[in-house]
Amino acid sequence: MTVVLARVDETQLQAAVTELDGMAHHDESTENEPLLPGSRQRQRKLSVSVLPTLHNPRLIIALLTGVMFLVNFGAYMMTMPSYRIYEDIICRHYYDSLSGPLHLSLDTPIEEELCKVGPVQAELATVIGGIFVASSIPGLVLSMPYGILADRIGRKPVFLISVIGIELTELLGLVICWWWRAFPLRLLWATPIMQIIGGGSAVTSAML
Repeated sequence: MTVVLARVDETQLQAAVTELDGMAHHDESTENEPLLPGSRQRQRKLSVSVLPTLHNPRLIIALLTGVMFLVNFGAYMMTMPSYRIYEDIICRHYYDSLSGPLHLSLDTPIEEELCKVGPVQAELATVIGGIFVASSIPGLVLSMPYGILADRIGRKPVFLISVIGIELTELLGLVICWWWRAFPLRLLWATPIMQIIGGGSAVTSAML
C-alpha cells in the first residue's frame, strides 16, 4: 500500500512539474508579445519595408544611369578639344608638306586661322567620319554575343568588361595623339578594335 501511494505521489509530482514548465514557457511567450495586437504586424512590415531599400533595384539602376550620364557627358565635353587637337596635327603636317614661303616645320606654332583651309578641313572631316564608322562596328557585331554572355554570367561582369574596353580605346587614342610625329592620325580608325573587349558603348548602355 505504501509503495502504491509513493508511486501516486511521484506521478502527481511529475504532472505538477510539467504544468509549471508549461506555465513558465507561456509566461515567457506572453512577455515577448507586444501589448497592442497590431504592433507585431507593424514591426514585421517595417522590417520588410526598410531592409529592401538597401538593395533596391531602382536605386541601383539610378546610380548606374548617373554613372553612364557622367561618362557620356565627359566624353561629349572632350569632343571639341579632341577635334581641335586633330585639326592642329593635320595642319602641322599640311604646312610641313608645302614648299616655298608657305612651308612651316612641325615644331613651328601655327595660328588656328591658318588651319581653316580646305585641305586641312577635308582631312579633318575624313578622320572624324572614319572614327564614327569604326566605333559603330563593334556594337553592331558584338552586341548579340555579349548579350548571350550576360544571360549566362550576369550583367555586372559584362558591364565592367565593356567599360574596360572603352577605356583602353580612349587610352590608345591618347597615345596616337601624343606621339603624332610617329603615328599617322588615321590610325585612330583602328582604336575601336579594343572594343572587342566588351563590345563598346552599345553593350555598356544595354547592361543597364
